[in-house]
Amino acid sequence: LYKTGDLVRWLADGNLEYIGRKDSQVKVRGFRIELGEVESALLACSSIREAVVVARDDPKRLVAYVVPILSNELDDSSLIDECRSSLKAALPDYMLPSLFMRLDAIPLTANGKLNRKGLPAPDASLGQHDYVAPSTEVERMLCEVWQQLLGVERVGVSDNFFELGGHSLLAMQVIARLQQQNLTVEIRDLISQPSLRDLALKVKTKQQTDGYSVPENRIPLNSDAITLEMLPLLSLSPIDGLTQDELDRALINIPGGAANVQDIYPLAPNQEGIFYHHRMADGHDPYVLPNLILIDSAEQFESFMLALKLVFDRHDSLRTAIVWRDLPQPLQVVLRDVELPLDWVELNDGEDAGVIMQGRCAEPRKWIDLEQAPLFRLEVAKSEQTGEHYVLIKFHHIISDHVGLEIIHREIAAYLNNSGESLAQPIAYREFVAQGLVARDGESAERFFTDMLSEVDEPTLPFGLDNTQRDGLGISEYTGTVPEDLSQQIRLAAQTLQVSSAVLFHAAWSIVLSKYSARENVVFGTVVSGRLQGTLGAVDTVGMFINTLPLRVNLTQASVAELITKVAEDLSELLPFEQASLAQIQGCSGLSSELPLFSSLFNYRHSVAPLEVEELIGSGITPLAGEERSNYPLAVSVDDLGDGFSVNVQVDASQSAERIVAHMVTALG
Repeated sequence: LYKTGDLVRWLADGNLEYIGRKDSQVKVRGFRIELGEVESALLACSSIREAVVVARDDPKRLVAYVVPILSNELDDSSLIDECRSSLKAALPDYMLPSLFMRLDAIPLTANGKLNRKGLPAPDASLGQHDYVAPSTEVERMLCEVWQQLLGVERVGVSDNFFELGGHSLLAMQVIARLQQQNLTVEIRDLISQPSLRDLALKVKTKQQTDGYSVPENRIPLNSDAITLEMLPLLSLSPIDGLTQDELDRALINIPGGAANVQDIYPLAPNQEGIFYHHRMADGHDPYVLPNLILIDSAEQFESFMLALKLVFDRHDSLRTAIVWRDLPQPLQVVLRDVELPLDWVELNDGEDAGVIMQGRCAEPRKWIDLEQAPLFRLEVAKSEQTGEHYVLIKFHHIISDHVGLEIIHREIAAYLNNSGESLAQPIAYREFVAQGLVARDGESAERFFTDMLSEVDEPTLPFGLDNTQRDGLGISEYTGTVPEDLSQQIRLAAQTLQVSSAVLFHAAWSIVLSKYSARENVVFGTVVSGRLQGTLGAVDTVGMFINTLPLRVNLTQASVAELITKVAEDLSELLPFEQASLAQIQGCSGLSSELPLFSSLFNYRHSVAPLEVEELIGSGITPLAGEERSNYPLAVSVDDLGDGFSVNVQVDASQSAERIVAHMVTALG
């Protein structure tokens, strides 16, 4: 038998109920760590007489409490540096404590055993390098932002973002906080320059950047007519020629007429592909995304609907229609006010509301008319037996991405908890649209992708699948979990190589894709956030921000380490172009416009708390099911769950999704 060290209770029904650990093993950032092993390494340090290591949950991190030998005269900083150096020589990085505290004695109980409750709360400042105060205004602002986001009492310019517990999600928050202070920094600089002093040299003020100043919306309140002069963003579109008559006809069917129109602007570059596939769809649109939630009672349902309306009032994209018939270009028309489309599902006697709504959520064919705002539908079934309400939400991907859905859920929870006034003010989506349209005209993106793709004269087609205009039907789907021991190895390898886990997954997928396409030089689409460059407040705004960019990987690298290093560099270099138009990028390759550049999509995303489940459950609302589809014949999505990883594959039904997941796990190993 294998002795796990887990303490369990054997229940009468045969199940085992987990109680805790028999030993002192803990899990921190996905790694299983034996605390006694860290303590032994500390006691091997010549200056330490006693040592205790604990895992704290504020945030989750290792904290070492040390008692020096009586004759030791080192100050706190020198003692901690000596401990850290000694541990680095004996232990891998993931086992190193984040913080150290010097004690005169270890607290004990009356029985002479360790009194863990008597250990003082850690002083975060003791886990840092020698404190060096900020000397510039930028350094001071960075120190304040890091202190707030990392929960550290004092940050100095010699401190390292990742050593203090930073990660990619917090990096996005750093960028957002700096933007609020009219400062900008690129995400790749934060990754490559993690010390505060070095990062401060990369920060620019708004006046130092070449940013585009978005013209203000010129539509007045209660206007009885909309003229072309009121719509300055139309001039940014590559398609011109819209006449006043065409505009007037386009607005005829808008509820409330011109007085209910808040703004009009073109599609953002990353929305154009989604709109194209909607136009090509025949009764089913793969970009209509369903989510099913359960609400405990009628009272909770009423509160939910009121909160949802407040969220709609905050975000322009949720009140947007895409008007396009008989126009030279599609237009996004933002309404000032919309009615939430709510359809009650009638149940026959004896029908189970949950079963019926699960079936409606899983229906293969879905459709939303893009010209009828909002592009958001609600279907509700009430269980007469329990009073529970099953709410099926369908929304179109052209108005929101996965992060946007999480924002919607988070804000609903805030209003239900009476904390809506604390929500950050979202930007108008027009800001992102304008920035994206201006960036498309820049020459730097064209030069970058021409250098990457000019020699590509054949598409990368796994299994020969070349249809990238699919409707999301006829697929094989499977979700698998990366084994726990392999997940730990991945995180350890990422730390050792000083790259993110996402890089290792991209490299592994390139290896698998090479086998599927019989090519050593492969190209595939990688999904990028779209929220990291140039748009103030994007991190708190509902909208379609994500984009797909090509990544070219040469599998003839001399070693796996070199392959990983090159993939890390290439992913970093993509970040400044995350709003580039994929249609224009296609023209930078050596391929005919009739051939797809690639037919597989790879999406790595952080899903530590998907849909803010804990907050919503606390409000009597439980997410039950959801679905995402793509037009690509092969799509791989990796969810970083904080501890482990899951891999979802959607592929043409001629192939096995489960086999592809198994191949990914093999490549990772």
